[in-house]
Formats: sequence, C-alpha cells, structure tokens
Amino acid sequence: MRALRGGGYLLKHFSSFRAPHLRFFCVQDRLTRFREQPLRMPHLTWRPQNRDFRAADLLKDDAQEAHALNLIHLQTARRGVDLAPGLFKRKGGRPVDHGGRPIPPERCAVLIFHAKTLGLSFLSQEDQDLWMNGFAAIIQRNQLYNT
Repeated sequence: MRALRGGGYLLKHFSSFRAPHLRFFCVQDRLTRFREQPLRMPHLTWRPQNRDFRAADLLKDDAQEAHALNLIHLQTARRGVDLAPGLFKRKGGRPVDHGGRPIPPERCAVLIFHAKTLGLSFLSQEDQDLWMNGFAAIIQRNQLYNT
C-alpha cells in the first residue's frame, strides 16, 4: 500500500468511443462516513485533468479537484479487458493508449467497485505488477473485514 500512496501515471479508460486519458493516480486517506461515523479511509484518487504533478502531496493540495473511490468498495481487479470491453477504445481489435497506439490487452485491467467500474492500462509491466499486487492485497483485506 505504501508504494501506491506515492502514486504514478496510469491510463484511465472510460469509453469505446474516446481515447483514454493519462492521469496521476495515488492512494490517499480521505474523510468519509462509514457506518454513520466520520472516518479516514484509503481512496483511489486521481486528477480529473492531466497536470504535471508527480507527488501525491501535490494532489492533496487540490483535493476538491480530485476524483476518488473508496477502496473498501473494491470488489474485483482483473487483468485484461474481458470484464468491461465497452470501456476500452480499440484499433484493429486491440485497446489503444492515449496516443492511439495499440497496446496488449494483458496490459489493461478492470476494477469493479460497489457502484462503478474503472478501466485502466499501465505504462510498464513494473507499474502493472505494483498496482495489481496492491489491488489484490486490498481485495483480500476487504474480504476479511466483510466476513
């Protein structure tokens, strides 16, 4: 989780008609209501517009401009595009990056939260391994707390 708090750039996919957007993502604690009590919980956070911020601390300065999903609601994180093919713009049957270049489907991932599905792709294999291992640990933790 510590590495995810430092953040990194990922491609956010949201429509088969529009190119994905490069966004800075990180995990940060945000105040939310849980079981009717205010509580700080980890959220997957990203900027709505690409700005050249490289540190999670800078994202906190503009928290009102950031989008966030509470990680306690993360149910599934799967490599590939098969869970939500409509989220990924394609060229020649393959998903594309923000420059319109085809990328391997296995470089993509689908995250399913309680009320939202998020399509991502990673700039490198190392990024993918880091984020997917982190998401797997979060899902495992959520399953322990929900049983």
